[in-house]
Amino acid sequence: MKIETYTSNIIAQNEKLVQSGNDFQRLYPRIKERRAPLSTLGISPRTFIHWKEQGLVWHVESDEEKRTWVRLNVYEYVWLRCVIAMREFGVPLENISAFKAEVEKSMARIAKDDWPALIDRLKKETTCNQEQIENFERSIDRSLEQEENFSLEDKQAVSCFGTMINLILLLHDRINMIIIKNDGGFTISFNNKLNPPKDNNDGFSPWTSSPHLTIPLYPFVVEMINEPKNDTHIQEWGLINANERKVLDAMRRKDFREIVVKPLHDAEDFIIELTTDENVMGEKAKRLKTILGLDEYSAVTIKYRNDKNLFFRNTRKL
Repeated sequence: MKIETYTSNIIAQNEKLVQSGNDFQRLYPRIKERRAPLSTLGISPRTFIHWKEQGLVWHVESDEEKRTWVRLNVYEYVWLRCVIAMREFGVPLENISAFKAEVEKSMARIAKDDWPALIDRLKKETTCNQEQIENFERSIDRSLEQEENFSLEDKQAVSCFGTMINLILLLHDRINMIIIKNDGGFTISFNNKLNPPKDNNDGFSPWTSSPHLTIPLYPFVVEMINEPKNDTHIQEWGLINANERKVLDAMRRKDFREIVVKPLHDAEDFIIELTTDENVMGEKAKRLKTILGLDEYSAVTIKYRNDKNLFFRNTRKL
């Protein structure tokens, strides 16, 4: 079993996460809270217990859960959605357990374990000088020392898998988890905008020349946001704010004439006009929840039926 994250590229994106540190500090204390009931994933308690016994579950029961029911935070929710996908493709339980052991490693641990190769990659692919590399190694060592006292939730946030979820929530990144079977077992890769497929010596990417399983993480986050049972939780998790909640409430009550959303990157405005087509309204409602939940907009205007308007800008760092 081996995990390949093209660490230097992930580090480059982590720099963006550091720059948006205020956003992460705002978001992290909330998304680590366990709010989503297990039933939102369609997993029975019996299956959950079995998976937990097999080492597939990234979760520790609280005293409340022992008395009532299991609830999940954002990291656990998306991971279990990945487990469901792997089981649908027939991946054995023991392999999923091994995958979990790899992706729950912290980025600092992965960097330390792969330090010689990482130094070579940093020299070739970045402008880091020797002093910067030495400072980086010291920061990794400090991080590893701090992790010894981390709670499970803290470890989830700095893990390889947790970092991918953070990139999706804060940087709107589209990330895939790639599982490739080879002679040495399995290799797990994470593909995103900064991690394009690497060519082999024959000019082909291993992802185009070898059988593999691709699990897209971004759609699972979108699915979590659009799950009706999570409607109250997405605000509690900090994925939408009070103004964004007003937009969703107006759409649910049909208390509007028009909603205009200005997406990021100068894309065409997303406009919703009140109609009687329930199916179209439902799909547009999902798209709206995704845009708001993932901060993929710069401004929103809602024109109410009573001729009042609500206008607000996205004040978070984009």
